[in-house]
Amino acid sequence: METKTNNSFWTVLVFILTMLLIANMLIAPTVFYSLTVGGLTLFFTRLVPVLFPFFVLCGIVTQVAGKNSVWLGALCGTPASAKIILDLYNQNKLNKNQAHSFAKMLSNPSPAFILGVVPNGLIVLFCVLTSSAILCISHISQILKAPKFQKLPKTAQSKTLSISQIFNTSIKTAINNILIVGGFVVMFFIFTKTLSTAFPALWILTGFFEITCGVASTNNIFVLTAITAFGGLCIAMQNFIFLADTGLKFSNYIIFKVLQTAIAVALCFIVCTLLYNA
Repeated sequence: METKTNNSFWTVLVFILTMLLIANMLIAPTVFYSLTVGGLTLFFTRLVPVLFPFFVLCGIVTQVAGKNSVWLGALCGTPASAKIILDLYNQNKLNKNQAHSFAKMLSNPSPAFILGVVPNGLIVLFCVLTSSAILCISHISQILKAPKFQKLPKTAQSKTLSISQIFNTSIKTAINNILIVGGFVVMFFIFTKTLSTAFPALWILTGFFEITCGVASTNNIFVLTAITAFGGLCIAMQNFIFLADTGLKFSNYIIFKVLQTAIAVALCFIVCTLLYNA
Protein backbone atom coordinates (compact mmCIF):
# COMPACT_ATOMS: atom_id res chain seq x y z
CA MET A 1 0.00 0.00 0.00
CA GLU A 2 2.84 2.36 0.93
CA THR A 3 4.74 1.49 -2.26
CA LYS A 4 1.66 2.21 -4.37
CA THR A 5 1.20 5.54 -2.61
CA ASN A 6 4.86 6.49 -3.19
CA ASN A 7 4.61 5.52 -6.86
CA SER A 8 1.43 7.59 -7.23
CA PHE A 9 3.12 10.62 -5.67
CA TRP A 10 6.11 10.47 -8.02
CA THR A 11 3.85 9.83 -11.02
CA VAL A 12 1.71 12.88 -10.23
CA LEU A 13 4.80 15.03 -9.58
CA VAL A 14 6.44 14.03 -12.87
CA PHE A 15 3.17 14.60 -14.73
CA ILE A 16 2.80 18.13 -13.29
CA LEU A 17 6.38 19.05 -14.11
CA THR A 18 6.03 17.64 -17.62
CA MET A 19 2.86 19.62 -18.27
CA LEU A 20 4.56 22.81 -17.04
CA LEU A 21 7.44 22.26 -19.46
CA ILE A 22 5.03 21.56 -22.33
CA ALA A 23 3.12 24.75 -21.50
CA ASN A 24 6.39 26.68 -21.47
CA MET A 25 7.33 25.19 -24.84
CA LEU A 26 3.99 26.25 -26.37
CA ILE A 27 3.89 29.70 -24.79
CA ALA A 28 7.52 30.66 -25.44
CA PRO A 29 8.95 28.31 -28.10
CA THR A 30 11.94 30.56 -28.82
CA VAL A 31 12.99 30.60 -25.17
CA PHE A 32 12.47 26.84 -24.90
CA TYR A 33 14.59 26.32 -28.02
CA SER A 34 17.38 28.46 -26.55
CA LEU A 35 17.30 26.52 -23.28
CA THR A 36 17.44 23.22 -25.16
CA VAL A 37 20.45 24.42 -27.14
CA GLY A 38 22.06 25.56 -23.89
CA GLY A 39 21.50 22.14 -22.30
CA LEU A 40 22.87 20.31 -25.34
CA THR A 41 25.88 22.63 -25.47
CA LEU A 42 26.58 21.95 -21.79
CA PHE A 43 26.28 18.22 -22.41
CA PHE A 44 28.47 18.02 -25.53
CA THR A 45 31.14 20.51 -24.44
CA ARG A 46 31.46 19.74 -20.72
CA LEU A 47 30.27 16.19 -20.11
CA VAL A 48 30.82 14.10 -23.24
CA PRO A 49 34.58 14.84 -23.49
CA VAL A 50 35.01 13.68 -19.90
CA LEU A 51 32.35 11.05 -19.27
CA PHE A 52 32.35 9.14 -22.57
CA PRO A 53 36.02 8.06 -22.55
CA PHE A 54 35.73 7.51 -18.82
CA PHE A 55 32.71 5.21 -19.26
CA VAL A 56 34.63 3.25 -21.90
CA LEU A 57 37.69 2.91 -19.66
CA CYS A 58 35.54 1.93 -16.66
CA GLY A 59 33.89 -0.76 -18.77
CA ILE A 60 37.30 -2.18 -19.65
CA VAL A 61 38.61 -1.99 -16.09
CA THR A 62 35.56 -3.69 -14.54
CA GLN A 63 35.89 -6.60 -16.97
CA VAL A 64 39.63 -6.97 -16.37
CA ALA A 65 40.18 -5.97 -12.73
CA GLY A 66 36.96 -7.36 -11.26
CA LYS A 67 35.74 -6.30 -7.81
CA ASN A 68 38.72 -4.13 -7.02
CA SER A 69 37.61 -1.65 -9.68
CA VAL A 70 34.65 -0.64 -7.50
CA TRP A 71 36.96 1.60 -5.51
CA LEU A 72 37.43 3.72 -8.62
CA GLY A 73 33.96 5.03 -7.83
CA ALA A 74 35.33 6.98 -4.86
CA LEU A 75 37.53 9.01 -7.23
CA CYS A 76 35.09 9.15 -10.13
CA GLY A 77 32.00 10.29 -8.26
CA THR A 78 28.48 9.91 -9.55
CA PRO A 79 27.12 8.87 -12.01
CA ALA A 80 30.33 7.06 -13.05
CA SER A 81 30.43 5.14 -9.74
CA ALA A 82 26.89 3.86 -10.38
CA LYS A 83 28.01 2.65 -13.81
CA ILE A 84 30.93 0.74 -12.25
CA ILE A 85 28.64 -0.85 -9.66
CA LEU A 86 26.14 -1.87 -12.35
CA ASP A 87 28.87 -3.46 -14.49
CA LEU A 88 30.19 -5.49 -11.55
CA TYR A 89 26.68 -6.52 -10.52
CA ASN A 90 25.84 -7.67 -14.06
CA GLN A 91 29.09 -9.65 -14.13
CA ASN A 92 28.09 -11.37 -10.85
CA LYS A 93 31.10 -9.86 -9.07
CA LEU A 94 28.93 -7.99 -6.56
CA ASN A 95 25.82 -9.35 -4.90
CA LYS A 96 22.71 -7.24 -4.33
CA ASN A 97 23.60 -6.19 -0.77
CA GLN A 98 27.12 -5.17 -1.78
CA ALA A 99 25.77 -3.20 -4.76
CA HIS A 100 23.32 -1.31 -2.53
CA SER A 101 26.01 -0.57 0.06
CA PHE A 102 28.41 0.81 -2.52
CA ALA A 103 25.61 2.72 -4.27
CA LYS A 104 25.06 4.72 -1.08
CA MET A 105 28.67 5.08 0.00
CA LEU A 106 29.85 6.19 -3.46
CA SER A 107 26.90 8.47 -4.20
CA ASN A 108 28.92 11.68 -3.87
CA PRO A 109 30.33 14.02 -6.54
CA SER A 110 33.97 13.40 -7.37
CA PRO A 111 36.60 15.06 -5.14
CA ALA A 112 37.97 16.79 -8.27
CA PHE A 113 34.58 18.41 -8.93
CA ILE A 114 34.16 19.56 -5.32
CA LEU A 115 37.68 20.96 -5.01
CA GLY A 116 37.68 22.52 -8.46
CA VAL A 117 34.15 23.90 -8.76
CA VAL A 118 32.65 24.36 -5.28
CA PRO A 119 33.80 27.40 -3.24
CA ASN A 120 35.43 26.39 0.07
CA GLY A 121 35.78 22.98 -1.52
CA LEU A 122 38.09 21.47 1.09
CA ILE A 123 35.63 22.03 3.94
CA VAL A 124 32.69 20.91 1.81
CA LEU A 125 34.57 17.76 0.72
CA PHE A 126 35.40 16.84 4.32
CA CYS A 127 31.78 17.28 5.44
CA VAL A 128 30.34 15.35 2.49
CA LEU A 129 32.71 12.38 2.78
CA THR A 130 32.48 12.22 6.57
CA SER A 131 28.68 12.33 6.56
CA SER A 132 28.62 9.54 3.99
CA ALA A 133 31.02 7.43 6.08
CA ILE A 134 28.94 7.95 9.24
CA LEU A 135 25.77 6.72 7.54
CA CYS A 136 27.56 3.77 5.92
CA ILE A 137 28.94 2.30 9.15
CA SER A 138 26.18 -0.32 9.09
CA HIS A 139 27.24 -1.29 5.55
CA ILE A 140 30.93 -1.77 6.38
CA SER A 141 30.67 -5.56 6.69
CA GLN A 142 29.25 -5.79 3.18
CA ILE A 143 31.75 -3.29 1.77
CA LEU A 144 34.81 -5.00 3.28
CA LYS A 145 33.85 -8.27 1.60
CA ALA A 146 33.87 -6.71 -1.86
CA PRO A 147 37.62 -6.71 -2.65
CA LYS A 148 37.89 -10.39 -1.73
CA PHE A 149 37.18 -12.57 -4.72
CA GLN A 150 34.46 -15.08 -4.03
CA LYS A 151 34.45 -17.96 -6.46
CA LEU A 152 31.15 -18.11 -8.30
CA PRO A 153 29.31 -21.22 -9.42
CA LYS A 154 30.23 -22.30 -12.94
CA THR A 155 26.86 -21.18 -14.25
CA ALA A 156 27.42 -17.68 -12.88
CA GLN A 157 31.04 -17.22 -13.90
CA SER A 158 31.69 -14.82 -16.75
CA LYS A 159 33.21 -16.37 -19.86
CA THR A 160 36.64 -15.17 -20.92
CA LEU A 161 36.45 -12.41 -23.52
CA SER A 162 39.08 -11.29 -26.00
CA ILE A 163 40.50 -7.76 -25.90
CA SER A 164 38.47 -6.77 -28.96
CA GLN A 165 35.25 -8.10 -27.41
CA ILE A 166 35.92 -6.25 -24.16
CA PHE A 167 36.65 -3.01 -26.03
CA ASN A 168 33.61 -3.39 -28.30
CA THR A 169 31.25 -4.12 -25.39
CA SER A 170 32.63 -1.20 -23.39
CA ILE A 171 32.08 1.27 -26.25
CA LYS A 172 28.51 0.11 -26.93
CA THR A 173 27.62 0.32 -23.24
CA ALA A 174 29.29 3.73 -22.90
CA ILE A 175 27.28 5.15 -25.83
CA ASN A 176 24.02 3.97 -24.29
CA ASN A 177 24.92 5.31 -20.85
CA ILE A 178 26.15 8.70 -22.06
CA LEU A 179 22.87 9.20 -23.94
CA ILE A 180 20.95 8.46 -20.72
CA VAL A 181 23.04 11.02 -18.84
CA GLY A 182 22.58 13.53 -21.66
CA GLY A 183 18.81 13.20 -21.62
CA PHE A 184 18.67 13.92 -17.89
CA VAL A 185 21.13 16.81 -18.07
CA VAL A 186 19.29 18.58 -20.90
CA MET A 187 15.83 18.20 -19.36
CA PHE A 188 16.97 19.28 -15.89
CA PHE A 189 18.87 22.21 -17.39
CA ILE A 190 15.67 23.36 -19.09
CA PHE A 191 13.62 22.86 -15.92
CA THR A 192 16.02 24.63 -13.54
CA LYS A 193 16.50 27.60 -15.86
CA THR A 194 12.73 27.88 -16.34
CA LEU A 195 12.14 27.65 -12.57
CA SER A 196 14.78 30.26 -11.70
CA THR A 197 13.47 32.63 -14.38
CA ALA A 198 9.81 32.30 -13.40
CA PHE A 199 10.43 32.31 -9.64
CA PRO A 200 13.72 34.10 -8.85
CA ALA A 201 13.04 33.79 -5.11
CA LEU A 202 13.28 30.00 -5.44
CA TRP A 203 16.87 30.09 -6.74
CA ILE A 204 18.06 27.94 -3.83
CA LEU A 205 15.90 25.03 -5.05
CA THR A 206 17.71 24.87 -8.38
CA GLY A 207 20.73 23.33 -6.66
CA PHE A 208 18.62 20.48 -5.34
CA PHE A 209 17.51 19.73 -8.89
CA GLU A 210 20.87 20.14 -10.65
CA ILE A 211 24.09 20.50 -8.67
CA THR A 212 26.14 22.46 -11.23
CA CYS A 213 23.57 25.26 -11.43
CA GLY A 214 23.21 25.28 -7.64
CA VAL A 215 26.86 25.66 -6.66
CA ALA A 216 27.28 28.46 -9.21
CA SER A 217 24.44 30.47 -7.66
CA THR A 218 25.73 30.97 -4.09
CA ASN A 219 28.83 31.37 -1.91
CA ASN A 220 27.10 30.43 1.35
CA ILE A 221 29.12 27.51 2.68
CA PHE A 222 26.14 25.88 4.43
CA VAL A 223 24.01 25.99 1.28
CA LEU A 224 26.97 24.73 -0.78
CA THR A 225 27.45 21.83 1.63
CA ALA A 226 23.76 20.93 1.50
CA ILE A 227 23.63 21.06 -2.30
CA THR A 228 26.84 19.04 -2.71
CA ALA A 229 25.88 16.39 -0.15
CA PHE A 230 22.44 15.91 -1.69
CA GLY A 231 23.86 15.88 -5.21
CA GLY A 232 20.69 16.97 -6.98
CA LEU A 233 17.69 15.04 -8.31
CA CYS A 234 19.29 14.95 -11.75
CA ILE A 235 22.18 12.78 -10.56
CA ALA A 236 19.90 10.82 -8.21
CA MET A 237 17.70 9.80 -11.13
CA GLN A 238 20.73 8.93 -13.26
CA ASN A 239 22.00 6.68 -10.47
CA PHE A 240 18.57 5.11 -10.10
CA ILE A 241 18.37 4.35 -13.83
CA PHE A 242 21.77 2.67 -13.71
CA LEU A 243 21.06 0.76 -10.49
CA ALA A 244 17.38 -0.14 -10.99
CA ASP A 245 18.33 -3.69 -12.00
CA THR A 246 19.96 -4.20 -8.60
CA GLY A 247 16.62 -3.63 -6.85
CA LEU A 248 17.67 -0.36 -5.22
CA LYS A 249 14.57 1.63 -4.24
CA PHE A 250 14.57 5.28 -5.26
CA SER A 251 12.82 6.30 -2.02
CA ASN A 252 15.52 4.62 0.10
CA TYR A 253 18.23 6.35 -1.89
CA ILE A 254 16.60 9.76 -1.46
CA ILE A 255 16.10 9.20 2.28
CA PHE A 256 19.81 8.33 2.57
CA LYS A 257 20.80 11.51 0.71
CA VAL A 258 18.49 13.69 2.84
CA LEU A 259 20.00 12.24 6.04
CA GLN A 260 23.50 12.71 4.63
CA THR A 261 22.68 16.33 3.79
CA ALA A 262 21.52 17.03 7.34
CA ILE A 263 24.64 15.45 8.86
CA ALA A 264 26.93 17.25 6.40
CA VAL A 265 25.43 20.66 7.24
CA ALA A 266 25.75 19.92 10.97
CA LEU A 267 29.42 18.95 10.46
CA CYS A 268 29.97 22.11 8.43
CA PHE A 269 28.60 24.21 11.29
CA ILE A 270 30.95 22.49 13.76
CA VAL A 271 33.99 22.84 11.47
CA CYS A 272 33.29 26.51 10.75
CA THR A 273 32.75 27.23 14.44
CA LEU A 274 36.09 25.60 15.33
CA LEU A 275 37.98 27.31 12.50
CA TYR A 276 36.63 30.83 12.79
CA ASN A 277 36.24 30.98 16.56
CA ALA A 278 39.63 29.49 17.30
